[in-house]
Amino acid sequence: MTKTRGLWIVCRIVCVAVLSGCQATSEFDGSTYRHNGMNFSVEVPAGWHYEELSGNLLVEISGPATDGRRLPVAHVFSRRGVRSVELGDETGGLVKELLAVMAEGLRFQLEDEAPPKVEPAEMADLPKGAEAKRVSRIVHEGPVKVYQELTVVVRGKHVWALMLSVATADREVNAAALEQLRSNFHIW
Repeated sequence: MTKTRGLWIVCRIVCVAVLSGCQATSEFDGSTYRHNGMNFSVEVPAGWHYEELSGNLLVEISGPATDGRRLPVAHVFSRRGVRSVELGDETGGLVKELLAVMAEGLRFQLEDEAPPKVEPAEMADLPKGAEAKRVSRIVHEGPVKVYQELTVVVRGKHVWALMLSVATADREVNAAALEQLRSNFHIW
């Protein structure tokens, strides 16, 4: 056996050994997107498509267009910080920061736009020590009124968020898909 061939065999054995012990960061089983590195899963409604993204914005799930209006879309964000995060409410913590960012994002507020609504988020199987809040609002994107909903989950130094966005005119048509996304967003 030549030295080169022996080296090649050793490299193959090492690669197989290393790869057999690795688990993919994310996977899609045809109905559920699961991100093992950031500890969350979300069910993708039938007829909707997902696309993995880079950075803290991990996945975009988009639904079919209706009457040429804005696509209904969901985004999942996740990040781990260096310090514990306090979820808080309108007066402090991460929720207050989110509301400030939302206010900056609005160049102007129209008369029929109410301030964002903050409420506890009901989530099944929330891990011990985790808490969740839901922030929702209706904004105008050009001539289209858009319903936006952000479910934020905090557990120690880890933050997850599920953002749902749909034209208000399409909200009823997409109600079942939005509820499927909302109720099948799990963290661990």
